[in-house]
Amino acid sequence: MEPGRLRTHLRAHLCAHDGRPDPAATAMRAALALDPRSVEGWSALAMALHAAQGPAASAAAFRRVARLLPAAASAHLNLGNVLFDTGRWLSAETSLRQSLALDPARAYALFQLGRVARRTGRADAACRLLGLAARLEPPASPAAADIGAEMALALRDCGRWQDATRHGRRSAALLPDRYDVHLVLGAAAEAEGRPAAALCAYERAIRCHPGFGEAFTRHAVLRLRQTWKAPTPRPVAGRAGRRLAATALGCNGRFGNQLLQYGFLRLYAARHDLDLEVPEWVGRYLYDCDDPLPGAPLPRVSEEDHDFFASLSGAAPVRAECDVTGYFCRHTAALAPYRADFRRLFMPGRYLWPRADAIEHRLRARGRTIVALHLRRGDYGWGRFWIAPELWYRTWLEQLWADLEKPVLYLATDAPELAAAFSPFSPILATDLGTPLAGAEFFTDFHALCVADVLAISNSTFSFAAGLLNRTARRFVRPDRHRRMLVPYDPWDAEVLL
Repeated sequence: MEPGRLRTHLRAHLCAHDGRPDPAATAMRAALALDPRSVEGWSALAMALHAAQGPAASAAAFRRVARLLPAAASAHLNLGNVLFDTGRWLSAETSLRQSLALDPARAYALFQLGRVARRTGRADAACRLLGLAARLEPPASPAAADIGAEMALALRDCGRWQDATRHGRRSAALLPDRYDVHLVLGAAAEAEGRPAAALCAYERAIRCHPGFGEAFTRHAVLRLRQTWKAPTPRPVAGRAGRRLAATALGCNGRFGNQLLQYGFLRLYAARHDLDLEVPEWVGRYLYDCDDPLPGAPLPRVSEEDHDFFASLSGAAPVRAECDVTGYFCRHTAALAPYRADFRRLFMPGRYLWPRADAIEHRLRARGRTIVALHLRRGDYGWGRFWIAPELWYRTWLEQLWADLEKPVLYLATDAPELAAAFSPFSPILATDLGTPLAGAEFFTDFHALCVADVLAISNSTFSFAAGLLNRTARRFVRPDRHRRMLVPYDPWDAEVLL
C-alpha cells in the first residue's frame, strides 16, 4: 500500500474507534498487514499497545520501529525505555547505548543508563552516568529534578551518606511529593544513627506512595526493633557455586508481595541445594527467618531474563551465583507440590505466636464460622490493580449467610469506614481484636484472613498470600471483573493477580 493510503487507512480506523487504544491497535495491525514496513504504522501500533496493555505488550512493536530506523537515536531510546519498564535491564542497556552512540549528548539516554546501572548493582557507574546527564540537562528542566533524585539513590547505594543527604534535600525542595527522595533521607538518617528522623522520612515517603515497598519495609523494621529482636542471621555457608542472593527483597511491593518472593526463592534454593542470602526484612521479626545476610555482590538477574518458575520444576537451567530480583507473581500450580514447605516458612515466630493465637481465639469466641473479607482501597484503583465494589461482596454474603453455622464477619481493610456497608452482618475490625503490633499493624488483618473458615479476597497479593497460608477455609472466592461477581478459586491453582 502507498504511504499516503496507509496514513488515510490508519486515520480512518482511529477516528472510527474514537481514540480507544484496544480497537485502535486491532485496526493498526490490519493496516500493517498491507504495508509491514510502515514506520508510521508500527510507531502508532507501539503507542496504542503501550496505552492499552503496558510496556511489555508494546516492546515488539517498538523493536520493529528500531529495526526500520537503525540510524534514529530516538527509536532506540524508546525501545530502551520500554525494556527498562519491563525489568529487562540488560536488553534495555543495549538499546540505550545504541541511542547514545548515535546522539552522545542526549541527556535522557545517559539518565536511563544510570538507572539501569543502579538497578544492576553498579552504583559507582550510575553516579558517573547521572553526573554526565546532569551536566547536559538544563538545570531548570523537569528532567533535571528527576536526575537529581536518581543521583541521590545512587549515592545512597554507594554509602556516601553526606552526598546522598545533600542531593536528597535539594530534590525534596524541588519535588516535595517525590517518594524516592524521602526514602534516601530516611536511609541516610538510619545509617547515621538517627532513628526518629528516619521514621519521619519513611512516613513521608509512604504518604507519597503507599504501595511502594522499601519505605514500608524500613519503617516496619525500625518499629519492630523497638518491640523484639530478630534471630541472629546464620553465617554465610561459603560453598563455591551455590550462592543465591535476593538483595531487593523488601523493595518490590509490600507484605504480600514479599511473602511470595521469599517463599518462592526459599523453595527454589531448597530444590537446587543453593544458599539463599537476603537482607533485613519484616519476615525476620515475624517469622524468625534467619537466612544469611548478603555477602559479596553478585550479578543481578531479573525474573524477566530467566524463567525461574520453569527452573524450579527442572524444565529450565538452574541459575546460581546471581542476585535475583522480581515479584514472582505467577500461576501457583507450579508451587502446589511444595505447599507444605511454603506454609512452614511462615509459621508465626516465638514472639509473634502468642499474639497470633490471641487473634484467632478472640475471633472464634464470637462465632462458629469465621467469614473474612478483604477490601483494599488506600493504594489501589489503577491499571491492573482494579477495585471490586463492595456490592459484589454484599451480594455474595446475602446468598451465603443463612446457610452458615453461627457466622461472624471479619472485615480486613485499610478503609474501616466500609464497615457501614456491611452493617446487617455486624462486622468486626482489627481494632476489635486488640492493640495492633507497632510496625506490623497489618498483621491482625492478615492473620484473620489466614485462619478464616470462609475467605473472600480482593485483587491483592496481601489476601492472596493469606489464602495460600490458610489451612482451615472450606470456601475461597475472589472477584471476577468480567462476570462482575465473586467466584470460587483454588489458591494453589490460580493466577495471583487478575
